[in-house]
Amino acid sequence: MSRRADGTEARFHAFIDEALREISGRDEDFLTLFPIALPDPKRAARKSAADLASRGWPADELERVLERGNDYVRSRYRTVEGREETFFAEWVAAAVIDAHQAAAGAIPLQAVAGTRRPVRDVLEADYDLRSTAGGTRYFVRKKGSFPVVLINATGLPIESWQRLLDDGSHDYKLIVPERSHGDIFAGGVERDVSCEDEAREIVSIVENEAIDAVHVLAWCNGARLAVEVATLLGGRAASLTLLAPMFKGIDGVGKSLTRYERDLQTILDIVKKDPKMAAMFAKKISDVAVPVNWSKASQDDAEQLEEIFWSPNCRNVKLLNVPLMSADSLVNVARRVATDETHPTVRRLSELSVPMMVVLGTHDNVVSNKNTLSVLRAAGARSANVLIVGAGHDIHDLQYHYLRYALSYFVDRAEVPAATARVRVLERDETV
Repeated sequence: MSRRADGTEARFHAFIDEALREISGRDEDFLTLFPIALPDPKRAARKSAADLASRGWPADELERVLERGNDYVRSRYRTVEGREETFFAEWVAAAVIDAHQAAAGAIPLQAVAGTRRPVRDVLEADYDLRSTAGGTRYFVRKKGSFPVVLINATGLPIESWQRLLDDGSHDYKLIVPERSHGDIFAGGVERDVSCEDEAREIVSIVENEAIDAVHVLAWCNGARLAVEVATLLGGRAASLTLLAPMFKGIDGVGKSLTRYERDLQTILDIVKKDPKMAAMFAKKISDVAVPVNWSKASQDDAEQLEEIFWSPNCRNVKLLNVPLMSADSLVNVARRVATDETHPTVRRLSELSVPMMVVLGTHDNVVSNKNTLSVLRAAGARSANVLIVGAGHDIHDLQYHYLRYALSYFVDRAEVPAATARVRVLERDETV
């Protein structure tokens, strides 16, 4: 049976389109304004064959796959050749190889369409609202076999997790706490609440549900809270997944920070010392929290065009800055960050015996991967460290299908994810 007859070719094309939506999600006009750099099939095949040697892929087979991928991309999008050594072309090659593997059913990567229902509607329709005896409210998905506590970044609206919350195809019984620092839908840090207090509230939810084994999934600066939750849960924690974790400000660990982290810390230090400055900074942050304008970029400047990979989903630019865009919230963020950085994170990590996976993106402009890995090494953490090529900070949105891929191994099967062309499983002491 031909690939066309059994639907494999259509799935191959669909996965390529899914990858390219990661670009148009960052800027909806980018693929119209600028050409896609295509890989040289022969060169990319040799490189990929070496990288995927354990899978036994011969270079000539990879070359044919890449030729088919190039043909499809040429038929649908503007393209340019002669930029084979750029990251963009290498990313396209990796995306095509993963698309081929996924279409053939060789890797459990799924193109998850989903809907764009507002999260408030999703939670009202598909989740039950419950409360502990202490008054902590939380949402529980009505279906699912694997209990998963979802810990959002502190102060961010839960809308950022729309794809996971609204995906009816997974088997996770998601538990979404209404954390006491602020409104789950509006975001912001309305109250100065410690990491330890919020951890106790989340553990009370698990106790209220009488769950013997629960998985914990956290993003960004929710990582410290997740580590504390896992510590308090003890043997009831089935696994801990940290997505783009922020472990800034730990004494004794190298301070390799992103520009975002350095600039933000400067503002927080000023606001903590003089809260009256918060209104001015909040307005400035609000004014600059807009998507990058690509209309004046040169289509001939390959290096500039690759900056697109550092951008979040254009819908998330404001959302990612919500905690910083009001004076009161900014003051509380400054206080919360200061207390979070006194948390004994390294000691807690060193004491944890729960299976742990850390998922990183190569192009995270918010969190330093180098710093994250330094903290894990300092703690002697035996975590599975997974790096997604071409992903930024909002992996659970733009690279949602890869997050699902990683979880399908780690939560569903208690296994480390298998490497693919775009998924690197780092060695214990490997740096990035």
